Amino acid sequence: MNIEDNFRNITLNDIHLVNCIISSIREKRNLSGHMRILEVGCGSGTFLLYMIDMLSKTFPKITFDFHAFDLQESELIFNDEELKEPHLSRLHIVLKRKYKNGNWERKIKIIKPSDDWHEQLEFFDLIVSNQVLEHVMDKPTFFNKLSKNLKLSGNSFHIFPALDVFWEWHIHVPFAHWFKSEKMLRKYITLYRYFTSPVKFFKNHKLMMNSINHDAKYIFDKTHYCSTKQFIKYCNDLNLSVNLKYTYPYYFLKACQWLKIDINKFNFYSCNRFLHYLTFFITKHISSITVHISK
Repeated sequence: MNIEDNFRNITLNDIHLVNCIISSIREKRNLSGHMRILEVGCGSGTFLLYMIDMLSKTFPKITFDFHAFDLQESELIFNDEELKEPHLSRLHIVLKRKYKNGNWERKIKIIKPSDDWHEQLEFFDLIVSNQVLEHVMDKPTFFNKLSKNLKLSGNSFHIFPALDVFWEWHIHVPFAHWFKSEKMLRKYITLYRYFTSPVKFFKNHKLMMNSINHDAKYIFDKTHYCSTKQFIKYCNDLNLSVNLKYTYPYYFLKACQWLKIDINKFNFYSCNRFLHYLTFFITKHISSITVHISK
């Protein structure tokens, strides 16, 4: 992907999620010549562009039909510094320039939380989300819509941190997402900042307190964590099959990144069940998990 097409840098999460999709397509015995894919919560659009680019190159014989949406308060409505208009407009421009086929204004859009994901049921072969589920308040409705929009024998991938994780990655404070009271959380963050950055705490006290108030409000207004068991129950209640076997490859990719090893030299996605069970109960406390849902 060209640098000018990026809205942010490509992350390991992006690479991992695309690898999961590629692996699931390759596992299909009878590959369809046409696939409809939906990204839920597409943010600025960087992952969508990366996914289109990689899947089109990897499977040139498959015709992909990409759709995406985000909610009204998402990054898509923020103004682009260069174009002085919302990111959504720039995303449409980039898509039209790179991929001329497709009515992108209709396929990539902003919706209300109460809106349907698509007017036609069981429309998508694949539904994905990237760091979205920890922000979804009404998860039963989310999975109900997923079930209605996913085709029979379709696949769905979601990477996100669950309640089990120790470190809250949005504000970088351990256990912050475990608090039930915003007032108590604010006090806890204040103590944490005081002990971890005492000089900065006193030198920039007003700015620090503003930041603490912002962080506490963000956790209570914008994040809605739940446990891995709860996610599995939501899916099972809708007769959706769930597995977590794609979680451990993510951490092998992280290890390669830390050790500066070329991640393209290995294939971690031929999932070994024993290795999955051995690693999952540790890794779910560290960072994101990867949920694979099938119908």
